[in-house]
Amino acid sequence: MDEYKEYLYMRRPHYRDLEVGNLTEQKNLRNRLRCKPFKWFMEVVAFDQPKKYPPVEPPDYAKGEQDVRHISQEILRNVDTRTFPIRKCMRNSKHPYSTMPIYCRSGATIEECLIECIEGWSNLCIDTKNKGQKERFGLEKCIKDYATQQGEQQFVLSWHKDIRPLKRNLCFDVSSSEKYAPVVLWKCHDMQGNQLWKYEVETNHLIHLLTGGCLDCDSQSREIFMNPCDQTRETQKWSFETVNFTVNQNW
Repeated sequence: MDEYKEYLYMRRPHYRDLEVGNLTEQKNLRNRLRCKPFKWFMEVVAFDQPKKYPPVEPPDYAKGEQDVRHISQEILRNVDTRTFPIRKCMRNSKHPYSTMPIYCRSGATIEECLIECIEGWSNLCIDTKNKGQKERFGLEKCIKDYATQQGEQQFVLSWHKDIRPLKRNLCFDVSSSEKYAPVVLWKCHDMQGNQLWKYEVETNHLIHLLTGGCLDCDSQSREIFMNPCDQTRETQKWSFETVNFTVNQNW
């Protein structure tokens, strides 16, 4: 591999310490046959390889937790569940007392009910819960806000322009364009299509480029789905923990 072996060592550092034995015979054969260098193979035969498998991977667009707070390799939160819970708890009241929140334990005070309701609505994050291919997923309380909460809430909007749970090869996949279209996990194929996403930093929208829809949710049922993009809908605004603004500007 000549100088290209350094790219391999960058991803697999322990390979440097592998015992490969005496390669004198192989090297002599290469010289005797006047074999071309590995660089020639990469530039003439496998010239399109770096487009899909670059020697040095480009930076990701975003990562972290994704919430209906929201943003890129880590947590992905939904903004609506940060700013709307108090109004939602009071407005959706079905209790005989007009000031009582919708969710209430038997014997709880109005104040206790309101606190429990707000906590149930606020700070929700996308959680794939280590689910498998073809499975849907939804919203759960953000692990970083609740020490006892468990799940899978770290995501990457990768340089492939797909969204995947950190350290897993399953991607957010959308195959239809109707309202409330489901979002499922599917094996990442790095060919965009059903798995092509763009994060709009200014609007906090996660746009599915093939269908033109935006990632949306219902914080009451905690479901995730697709809908036509609407800048007035807080349920379509997402935040990542970290966003690479430079890479996003050059999307």
